[in-house]
This record gives sequence, C-alpha cells and structure tokens, in this order.
Amino acid sequence: MTRRIGWLLAVIALTPLACAPRSARRGGEGESKDDRAARVAKLKAYYGDTPQAVEEMLPRIRAHVEALAAMGPRQTGQEGCKRALEYVRAELVKAAGEKVPVTDLPNPPPVTVPLDRLSSDKLDSIGDADGEFTHIVVEGLGDRKQSWPAYALMPNSVQSCSTVPPEPPKPPGQSPDEDAQDAPAPMSLEQARRVVDIGAGTWQDLEGKELSGAVVLLDFNSMDAWLRAASLGATGAIFIEPTRTTVFQADKKYLATLPLHFPRVYLKRDHGLELRRALAADAQGKIRVTLRCRLEFQNVPAEGLELTIPGKDRSYCFVLAGHLDARSIVPDLSYGGAELWGIAELIELTRYFLTHQPNCDIRVIFVTGHWQSQRVMRDYIARGGPVHDLIRNYFKLAMAVDMVPEGRSLNLITEGPWDIQSRGMYKWLGNRLFTEGGWRDQIFDGLEVPKGEVQLLGGIRPWLSETRDGNMANRNDRSAFAFAPRYPTAEQAWQSAALPTFAFQTSRLTRLAHNTPLDRLDVADADSVDRQLRPQLRMTVRVLRHLLD
Repeated sequence: MTRRIGWLLAVIALTPLACAPRSARRGGEGESKDDRAARVAKLKAYYGDTPQAVEEMLPRIRAHVEALAAMGPRQTGQEGCKRALEYVRAELVKAAGEKVPVTDLPNPPPVTVPLDRLSSDKLDSIGDADGEFTHIVVEGLGDRKQSWPAYALMPNSVQSCSTVPPEPPKPPGQSPDEDAQDAPAPMSLEQARRVVDIGAGTWQDLEGKELSGAVVLLDFNSMDAWLRAASLGATGAIFIEPTRTTVFQADKKYLATLPLHFPRVYLKRDHGLELRRALAADAQGKIRVTLRCRLEFQNVPAEGLELTIPGKDRSYCFVLAGHLDARSIVPDLSYGGAELWGIAELIELTRYFLTHQPNCDIRVIFVTGHWQSQRVMRDYIARGGPVHDLIRNYFKLAMAVDMVPEGRSLNLITEGPWDIQSRGMYKWLGNRLFTEGGWRDQIFDGLEVPKGEVQLLGGIRPWLSETRDGNMANRNDRSAFAFAPRYPTAEQAWQSAALPTFAFQTSRLTRLAHNTPLDRLDVADADSVDRQLRPQLRMTVRVLRHLLD
C-alpha cells in the first residue's frame, strides 16, 4: 500500500510538467549559458534573412489588400472576382519574370451562382427604367412612388425567390407564337402590399399584428423570425442593414434544402430606418411596398491560375493554394474583406520562394469557384483531371495561408470536410514541429519570439473543450477551443485524395463577420496590422523553410 501511495504522489508531482505547453520547456535541462548562447547564435544565423524578408512583405501585403478591396464584391461571376484574378496574374508575372510561366488552369468548369448586380458601380442603382436590378417601390411617402435599391438574399435551395413572372410553359412542338393569345397570363408577384414592422420578430413583436398578405420589415439581427412571419401569412421580408452582425445571424436567413418561395431583400440602413419611421407615423395605413427581386441562378466559368516554382529536387512537389472569390448571404455584397489577407500573403510568399529556391517544386494555385463546394480544386485533382495521376507520386503535401490581423499566434489547422485524417498523415509533421527541441522551439529561439505572447499550435481546432491528442499535435499543442464557423481553405480538397493538408491560420480565429455583407476591409492602423501579422508571417516562412530546405 505504501509503495502504491508513493507512486501516486510521484505522478501527481510530475503532472504540472507533463501538462505544460512544450514551448515552455524548450532548451535541454542542464544546458549551460555558453552552450545555449552558441545554439541560439547558430539558429539566428540560419534564420537571418527571415525578419528582413517579412518586413519587406508587410507593406506590399497591405497594398495588395487595399487594391483588391477596391475591386468590389467578388462572388464568382462578378466583375470584382474577374478583376482580382487579373490583378493576381499581373503580380505573379511581375514576380516570376520570364523564367516561370503563369498559366490558366485548363478547362474551367461551370459553376451555378445566384447573380444580380455584377459590378460595384451598380450597387446604388436599380438599373434601367423598368428596374433590372433588385429594388423596392415605396408608395405613401409623398406624391410620387419612390424606388430604392435593395439586395436579394441567398436563394432558398434551388428557389431564387425572383418576383419576375415566369414564362408560361409551351406544349411540346408548339411554336413560341402559336396560340399565344390563349395562354393564361402568369400571375404577377410584384404587387403593392401592406408593410408591417415586426422589429426583431419575437412573439411580443408579433402580438396583435395581422401579417396575412403583408410584407414584414425586420431587423437583420432577428435570427430566423422571417420564417415565423411566413408561417403567419406574410409574403416577403425586408431586412434593415445592421451596424454589427455575425455569421450565425446570416446563416439563419435562408433555407439550404427547402425551396420555399419567399422573397427577402436587404435594405441599406438609412432607407430602412426611414421606412420604419414612416410606418410608425402612418396612422391611416397608406404606405405600400412592392418587392422586385431580380436575383437569378446563372452558370459561369470558374477560372484559376497556376505556376510551378522549380526546386533543387524536381521529383516531388508541395502545393500552396488560395482562393480569390468571396461569398455573402447577400450575394450582391460579397466583399469577403477578411479573405483578402490570404490572397495577398500567398502572392508575397510566392515572390519569396522565387528568390529563395526551395529544395522541391512548389505548385502555387489560385482558384475561383471556391465557395461553390470547392469545384475548381476538386476538378483539378479528380480522376481524369490534369494532376490526378501525379497525386502521392509527385504531389506530397498541400497547404494554404489564412492569416489575418486579429491575433499574433499561429495554428497549422487541418480542418476539412473529409474524414481522411489518419494519425500517420500528420504525425510525421507533428513530431518535427512539437517535440522537445523541434522546429517550433528552434523558431522561437532563433527569431526571439516573445514567450507567452505568441504561440505556434497545430491540428483541428475543437468545437468543444477536449483533452485528447490530435492527429498532428498532442492535446497541449492544439489550438484552444473557439466557437467559430467551419471555414474551408483552398487546399482542403486535396485531403479527399488522402494527401496531408493544412493551412497557416491565425489561432483562435472566430470570423464572426464571415458570410455577412459587413465583412468589409478595415485597415485603420497600419502599425497594428503589422504588429499582428509580423510574428505569424515569420513563423510561417520558417516552417515552410524547414519543410522545403
């Protein structure tokens, strides 16, 4: 019994050391000051060019981000996405010169996207005299009807919720003009209707209000109250632009699998509040609104670019991938501000490795159509695709970059929609990174990363607090729990081919504005941006150099 108690006490005494993050235990026990100084000096020499290279990257990254943001919304098929593709092409050609060709991905596949306004210069317009873009017509605010620009929300499954009367079906073999006079006129959905302001859409807000046949006015931050209004007879909804919102609010504004025809539009805040004030003062109920939704599904080509940086050993290759397109619950307003940083960072990492030859080839790939189930990258690696037969023979690893100025720590994240994540796929990397004296410890010592202020972590970020080891990193080296939406990065499709994949992503990143029309670029303080990106970029460059040297 005494021996068992002694063993238990010994385990308890060692537990704090075993549970401490490994980065806190670097530097072998018994190492003299002179030995440590010599080791750190050697590491600083090895990492010598990294700080200066990152300092040169930072202003260029900010410039890229601001230039891309000025191109407007970037859903695949919109002009902003096309301009982003050409901007990246020009930057890659400038960096690569004539030695490394920048080429289009072969056979761009068609993707189906909901489109209305195609360019940013149309956002404040309703289009032609008939209103070719989504808008609302308001009656009762003066002597004349007023037409205000509005923005249709994401379709409900395959239902675009357009209010344009459909063409009547033609019997087989009937010419377009034959018996046209006998065809029944399609029912118009664009009727002036009562408007009922239901605020946040709670049961208290609905009490005593008749919604049958009416259009409801709602705060955007009302979760799925529009469905409650639809169940009570409402025919459509107008959401007022919020000052702040989250992806969780956005995801409640459409139905992914039920094709319910219920037009929903997003109204700029000044117009929305004006309508709300007018309804509050409209004692006689004269105000009427007509919803005119013009959003329709269209098939557009999803293009991409690639270049191959030649390595010293041409027998194998690593992939660095990024996506150019963005998404939003309001497709016209797909700004994807937070997604711009990854594009800019990949441009600069490409420039870096063009002048610092890696040991193996690097295939750099930029795609559109990412938010259409990663269609372009899936076709690229699929059976019959241009690189399928080279996977695992030539292509060994796929990576992406997704660092934003919302923290200083870095996570090598392995999240993916595929469950092909055996421990062996990532343990080789985890052993090199996170063991005592491994790459992380060397990076922290060689770059003098401040202890406790910056972390380098790895693996899948847990949805709930977990104590188990991950495939890449043990439990003490995993990114902390954070409730955040799954956000696929461009390399993830390669995981479906049983290739290890991960992204360099800001640790504990929540992306609360993702998929909302408020996901806009905000670079108010360049010093703050640099201060947060600097340690992330330094660690990224060094991990890549360890992999590629």
